Amino acid sequence: MIDLQQIKGAEESGRKAKVADFGHQVEDPQFLNALQSGVNRWIREIQKVGYAATAVPQLCDVVIDSGLTAR
Repeated sequence: MIDLQQIKGAEESGRKAKVADFGHQVEDPQFLNALQSGVNRWIREIQKVGYAATAVPQLCDVVIDSGLTAR
């Protein structure tokens, strides 16, 4: 599990967290796997937003071109 105390501590000091703030955790396979899992989840969510951002205008074009209107 990722401990966010390092990030909060860095923010309270007015800076961004760095790898060194995580100390021995950067060598812990469980920590690294949890971090990778979180990053992969973020990537999937960002891809969904990107897909929706391109799909909605295309759908609108199809609706307009077909002459369909809202009732």
